Amino acid sequence: ARVAEDEQGMHRIVKFTLVVVRCPFKESPHYNKWLAVLETRGMGWYLPAGGVDHGETFMEAGRREAIEEANMDIIFKGWISVDPLPKRDWTKREALRTILYAEPRTIEAANNPKNWIDVESEKAEWKTVAELEEFKARNMLRSPDLLNLASYLEKGGHIYPIGLLGEGNGPADPEASSSFDIT
Repeated sequence: ARVAEDEQGMHRIVKFTLVVVRCPFKESPHYNKWLAVLETRGMGWYLPAGGVDHGETFMEAGRREAIEEANMDIIFKGWISVDPLPKRDWTKREALRTILYAEPRTIEAANNPKNWIDVESEKAEWKTVAELEEFKARNMLRSPDLLNLASYLEKGGHIYPIGLLGEGNGPADPEASSSFDIT
């Protein structure tokens, strides 16, 4: 695929990352629920997501977005997909979207999602697929991405190893695992 060039002739691709977060802690009241973020400006419920800043990796951006939008310290467990997107009118560039699977680093993090309003989001809550389906029926989702991804994973959808694209949680994350079961 051809890569768009900016005014200086540099190749630039707009990069986005989405993070699907599930609570794995059986002791938590949020066990096996999915992290949903209520976006600002009436945009509805979504998942932690956003643009990748210059010099940032997809995982760094995903971790930043999870903290900013949901107050959630996460550990990445795998990649769900890497998708090229066609040029958008507002960017005039091709885009690349990654979707990562993560879990809260600790049960304390899982039990304390964001509950205040700021420029990033209004709040974050744990939701079941059934609750997300109800949100969709009531037109409360920004898009069906979170519902579709949570449903896909609950039905045994594939998660690729975290080291697949050369990014990892780093040596400071001993809890990182290349094999896990989300059931």
